[in-house]
Amino acid sequence: MKVNSVLTTTPLPKVGVPVRPSFGWEGPVGRWLLSAALAAAVAVPVGYEIRTSGLEARLLPQYAATLSYELASGPSDSIVFPHAGPFDDRRGYSRIGEFQSRLETQGFQVDRQMRFSPGLMRLISWGITPPYREPPVAGLVIRGQGGVPLF
Repeated sequence: MKVNSVLTTTPLPKVGVPVRPSFGWEGPVGRWLLSAALAAAVAVPVGYEIRTSGLEARLLPQYAATLSYELASGPSDSIVFPHAGPFDDRRGYSRIGEFQSRLETQGFQVDRQMRFSPGLMRLISWGITPPYREPPVAGLVIRGQGGVPLF
């Protein structure tokens, strides 16, 4: 009669290699702790912001300081016009690009135009109205050769 024997051994850890505990971050306890820590990290600032608006008061002025524009001679190589809104439509601001194209086909040239900072261009492209002092009256003056008002 033959006897087959099977010998199994558990390999020993290598010398100098630390043995990890059975509950690491990948285990259920570790995942729960990580989830709880992430939830607290999100909830604390959100709760603080709801109560105080502290983050808003700190971040918005810093972002607003990067928004700028300046009037320079000649047409702007990159410009964004307002989309649509009650004042933009009523006063024609949303149609400036169309007006400019039609006037240029008639031989008119842009003498001066605003240059926007990249941050201001991004803000306007998102549909947010740029900060400006709105005049009580508005108008468009079209001047002919020699500066004579035509319209």
